[in-house]
Amino acid sequence: MQGFSMPFTTREAEVVAKGASRPEIQRATRIPSPAWACSSSLFMGIEIGVGLLLMRRLGLWKRLRAAPVSRALLLGSRIVSGTLIASILLAAIYAAAIAFFSVRIEGSIAGFVLVAVSFAILTSTMGCSSPRSARLPSNARPRDSRHASLVMLGGAWSRDVRLPEWLQDLTIFVPTRWAIDGLEAMTWRGLGFDAALQPRLRCSPSAPSAAGRR
Repeated sequence: MQGFSMPFTTREAEVVAKGASRPEIQRATRIPSPAWACSSSLFMGIEIGVGLLLMRRLGLWKRLRAAPVSRALLLGSRIVSGTLIASILLAAIYAAAIAFFSVRIEGSIAGFVLVAVSFAILTSTMGCSSPRSARLPSNARPRDSRHASLVMLGGAWSRDVRLPEWLQDLTIFVPTRWAIDGLEAMTWRGLGFDAALQPRLRCSPSAPSAAGRR
C-alpha cells in the first residue's frame, strides 16, 4: 500500500514590494514606533490622574495639604514624577524597538531627547489635570477622551494622509502631531535638530529619509 504524500511542495521566499531595497523595507517596519510610543505615553497619563483621584478619595491628599507645603509644590512634584515615569516608558519602548525592530536614531540625538522629554511633560500635565474632569477614579478612564482625541488626530492610530486636507492642516496644532513628526525625523528620516522644532506640513510615511538620499 502506497503511503500518503503532499500534493504540493513548499519553499521559503521573501515577499517584498517590487523594486524595494532592504533599507527601504527596514524603514517601513520602523515607521510605527513613534505612534506606539506617543499613544502608550498618553494613555499612561490617564493612570496619573487616576492616582490623584485615589489619593483624594482615600484622604491622602488632605493629609499632604496639611503639611507645611504649598499646593504648587504638591502638584509640581506630581508633574515631575509623572514626567519621569513617562520618560522611562518612552525609553523602554524605544529600547525594545532598537533591540527587536532595528530602529535607529539616525538624526539628532539631542532633538530626540528634546521631543521625548517635552511629550513626557505634556503627558504628565494632562494626567494631573484629569481629576478636574472626573470626580471618581472609576470615571477617569472612560470620561477622559482628550487623550484618545490627541492620539487619533496626531496620526498615531491612522496616518493623517487618510484625513481630509483641511483637517490635516488643523492637526499642526495638535501636540501629538508635533511629537510623532519629531520622533520620526530623529529616527528613520535621519534629520537634524531643526526638524524637532516644527512639524511637517503633511505626514507622508512614504517620504524618503535624509539617510536614504545620501
